[in-house]
Amino acid sequence: MLGVAATASHDELRKAYRKQLRATHPDSGGNVEGSVAGEVVRIGQAQVWGGRNVPAQMPEPASRLYAQNVLSLVTLLTADGGDGALALDLADEIVAGACVTHDGVVRHEPTARLLEPPAPEGGLV
Repeated sequence: MLGVAATASHDELRKAYRKQLRATHPDSGGNVEGSVAGEVVRIGQAQVWGGRNVPAQMPEPASRLYAQNVLSLVTLLTADGGDGALALDLADEIVAGACVTHDGVVRHEPTARLLEPPAPEGGLV
């Protein structure tokens, strides 16, 4: 994998390892042979994107996706009249899954189990 002989010295192994790391580091354009950092290149019939610093490109789309999910949930939880009043349809599986309590009843089963009093020690008294 590193392209060194089995008898390679520690220094040769270290150099080969660092060379491999530089070649496949996210900032280097990816780990596909022929990719170029920051560019889209055609390799045969495929287009290969050599992303540069991909993690830094994720916050904006992730924030947009999260905002859209929150908006969809709030829309589902409110009446169609546009006044923002809650209109919980507990028959809807998404609303039911998001509801922890309603009318003084704990509806979320894992939470309800945690709130149950512990069983008496030693069985029946």
